[in-house]
Amino acid sequence: MAKKVKAWMCAACKYRLKEEAYYCKRCGALVDLVQAPENRIPDKTFYTRFNRFLHMNPFQKAAWGTVFAIALVTGGIYFNNLHGALTDNKSSQTFVLNVDTAYSPFGCSGTVCHIAINLENKTDKVQKLKGNPYFKASDGVLRGPADPRNGTGSVIYYGKVYCQKDFDLTFAPHEKKQFIGICTEGLPRGGYLEKVMILDQDKKVVVTTNLNALIPLN
Repeated sequence: MAKKVKAWMCAACKYRLKEEAYYCKRCGALVDLVQAPENRIPDKTFYTRFNRFLHMNPFQKAAWGTVFAIALVTGGIYFNNLHGALTDNKSSQTFVLNVDTAYSPFGCSGTVCHIAINLENKTDKVQKLKGNPYFKASDGVLRGPADPRNGTGSVIYYGKVYCQKDFDLTFAPHEKKQFIGICTEGLPRGGYLEKVMILDQDKKVVVTTNLNALIPLN
């Protein structure tokens, strides 16, 4: 099997070196692999890596291309979901609902899972919000507020109110209420939580947020 040739740079001036180089052509530093290996560093520049990719055989190119494509798609989905969890999805002309920590939105204790939300009045008038929080998972089931006594007792968020339900909140114009803790029970572990919403007594949507976040396994 052919020896894999590494790409090197001069540690002093970052000039690209050949593997057999004795002195750096730019600054004159001794860069011999035997006498002064500390004077050269691996060349990890984009140009060198891309050039190495161009000289790979077709099978290697296909493998790395597949890895890159998967990473690109996964990253796109993640950041799209993150954006959706933090912005107005136009579900209400009056309120905006988003999650407090979209990067890691869940805490679970036993069968009870908890999330913190923010609510905002986006109008120029005083508004009243009434309803109950609901969670919609990828299994299509709509789950309402949980009884926090069914948890294990561990602290799962620092929200102002733990497992709040029966919302009856008054908002000043453009007022934002933060760190409201809501919870539900029986989410399918390892599945996805698609939406968090507040429904009125007739089960009509007051406001929602799109989340599409992975439900923790434990």
